[in-house]
Amino acid sequence: MNRFLSILKTVTYKTVSQLITVALVYALTRELILSLGIAGLELILTTIWYYVHERFWIWIVFKKQWINVEDYWDY
Repeated sequence: MNRFLSILKTVTYKTVSQLITVALVYALTRELILSLGIAGLELILTTIWYYVHERFWIWIVFKKQWINVEDYWDY
């Protein structure tokens, strides 16, 4: 899978998950502004958490193999 498809998959997945969050909070509270605020906060927090989680797993895997992480990633 090339990078474009990976990015597209990520964006569509996160868009749907945000819509679900807004719909769920709205169904429980009937407050659109609160729903959008919670979805925005969830977007920020889960993005930060995903990055930390990903870097932690890379650290675990590569620390044990004594491979330079920067040589692996092709940014």
